[in-house]
Amino acid sequence: RHDLRAVVLGCEPWVRATHARRMTEEERELAACPGPNAYRLQPMYCCLLDDRDISGGGIVFMPEGDLIPDDEVYPLESTFVPTLLEPLDAIRGYIPKAPVRAAMARQQIGLPF
Repeated sequence: RHDLRAVVLGCEPWVRATHARRMTEEERELAACPGPNAYRLQPMYCCLLDDRDISGGGIVFMPEGDLIPDDEVYPLESTFVPTLLEPLDAIRGYIPKAPVRAAMARQQIGLPF
């Protein structure tokens, strides 16, 4: 786990890496247990990082097990927020703008987020 503030932009239900898709039954059993390989079978979340935590912010994929919900993250400080997200104070959250909606539409037809 990492001590980072972030907003989830999207989710991949599994790791799309070729190696992860070719896991043996034994590897899948090991990955289901807590440990260094467990991330392979977790959903991966596309997260926009806060500039206060990582210089320049950015976007990374993080396994579900590394995420801890926290409503104190709002508002996120990121140079990417104006392009990707519309802040909505009433819900202390965001509504996706066109680039994120486009990524979601691509995902609906089977492409990666």
